Amino acid sequence: IMSSIYYVYTSNILIDHNKHQMNKILDTGTIAFENFFESRILDVVHLSTNELVQDTLRNYNDEMRDKYPDVIPEYTELNEYFIELIKSRDMLRDGFVMNLEGIVISTNREDALWMDLSYRDYYKKALAGENVISTLLEDRILNENVLFVAVPVEDLKTNEIIGVCVNIIHPSNTSTYLNDLIDPSIGTAYLVDNKSGMIIYHTDSDKVGTFHQNEFIDNEFKNTSLYSGEYNYSQRSDVTGTLEDYYLIFRQIENANWKLVIEQKNKVLLEPTYDALKIMMIIAFAILAATILITIGFAKSITKTIFILSDVMNKTTKGDLSIRSDYIGHNELGKLSNDLNYMLDELCGAYEEIESKNLALQKNNQTIER
Repeated sequence: IMSSIYYVYTSNILIDHNKHQMNKILDTGTIAFENFFESRILDVVHLSTNELVQDTLRNYNDEMRDKYPDVIPEYTELNEYFIELIKSRDMLRDGFVMNLEGIVISTNREDALWMDLSYRDYYKKALAGENVISTLLEDRILNENVLFVAVPVEDLKTNEIIGVCVNIIHPSNTSTYLNDLIDPSIGTAYLVDNKSGMIIYHTDSDKVGTFHQNEFIDNEFKNTSLYSGEYNYSQRSDVTGTLEDYYLIFRQIENANWKLVIEQKNKVLLEPTYDALKIMMIIAFAILAATILITIGFAKSITKTIFILSDVMNKTTKGDLSIRSDYIGHNELGKLSNDLNYMLDELCGAYEEIESKNLALQKNNQTIER
């Protein structure tokens, strides 16, 4: 009974501890991703101040756009700079510069040159002066779902916006960062878009671009006013087909308008409680076994003493008054043994006294007869 009560108590403590750990890691992960995306923005801001970027956009705006509208210039030096930049940055897939009309005038990809991207929201926001991290978008070159980080390029001389600078981050790179940031043993971690609910990054790259299978959870992800959440839900396993229970928590990443999610199977959260139950059962069986052994030993010691006393009394009834109990103890049986020995001593003394008186009486009788 005590083991069962203790198991329930420790189970609740362990489950609460695991959930607390998940929440703690979620808070840390949210801050880390805020810093991660802020760093990606700063990378592009720094790139926008590069002398080659500044000179190229000035040249295009001041010379080529108005004086030579039919000529397509080739900015080889800046293109090569982007090529070397992408080689040195594992996190980046591509980089490019757009003019005020939203045309790509320089990039590491030759097939993307002079592509019109003026319809993209990230371009429009950057041209309006915002630093932008896009939602997951399909690029027109490799048809991959990627992330665009765009900032306005301000002329360092006039402080006027002269173009837009953009870096492309591939989801697989950020999924690797996500996997390194959050230990899989804690739970499955992923990022979802704050508006569409689409999974942007996931430790399982196959799930990037999909939505949560649970309709209620998916709707909660789309709730832009919901900063955080904590849920228990059930979902059928894709592998076994059985219904499994999950615990899910999320926090919104403010500077990216995304949510960081960690979810874990309830049975994984309960694993420490199973270990606790095993320990409790082992302790309970050990206590039970020890109790049985002690009881048996105690019963044997009592039985042995009783046999000793019984044997003494049995021989006494047959006339052997010389026998004594050799049991010594401080319990009731020890007292009984002492009392029995005392009684036998007294009985022997009385018997010897009677024999002595009988001898004296016999002598008196003999004297009288003479």
